[in-house]
Amino acid sequence: MALSCSAAKSDSSAPLPPPRPAGLSAPAAKPAALAVSPVATPDPACARVFASKRLIVAAAPPVSGPNGCGIAAPVTLKAVVLADGTTVPFEPPSLIRCDLAEALGDWVHDDVAPAVQPEGGLAKILGSVGYECRNRNHLATEKLSEHAKGNAVDLRGVVLRDGRQILIQTQAEKPAFLARLKASACARFRTVLGPGSDPAHALHLHVDLEQRRNNFRICEWNVN
Repeated sequence: MALSCSAAKSDSSAPLPPPRPAGLSAPAAKPAALAVSPVATPDPACARVFASKRLIVAAAPPVSGPNGCGIAAPVTLKAVVLADGTTVPFEPPSLIRCDLAEALGDWVHDDVAPAVQPEGGLAKILGSVGYECRNRNHLATEKLSEHAKGNAVDLRGVVLRDGRQILIQTQAEKPAFLARLKASACARFRTVLGPGSDPAHALHLHVDLEQRRNNFRICEWNVN
């Protein structure tokens, strides 16, 4: 005998959660991890510079710029104190790295001042252009200048104690002094570029501490 039964109507939809109470906001999103800036490695030259009795410097805040420009621990080099106590200012003061400030101080104290002593003594260093965020020779096609790292200074000349000037561009006026200046600069710095090296350095002397492979140095300055 066939049996029949009536199937109950079923609801296949899943039960819905109760509505969210008014005023209840969605959970806050987990904040993204913040990028941590690397801590600049302390420059051991800075401690020596601030302890030196032959340098007058001021600490400066870190500087930065595009494409690798900047100095993590700069100083403003204001003057060098000579052996006789004379203060020789840099005009203008130069924003540079500590190791370059140290090298410049030693050069002026030990080499430049004695070389000019027969002329009456050293009074000022002229045209000390240091940090500048730019490429070499201000050309877009060149690599980043050492000036952009605070690792270079351009010098225009010196002033004597009697007010006379000896400028880098005036080659014939004091050839013996300029020859001594060149020899001492090339012994202390990694790069020396003066008149005769290229048109960009016809009127001033560029010195820097750029490290190159095999300790290679550049010394190009025609002193007549």
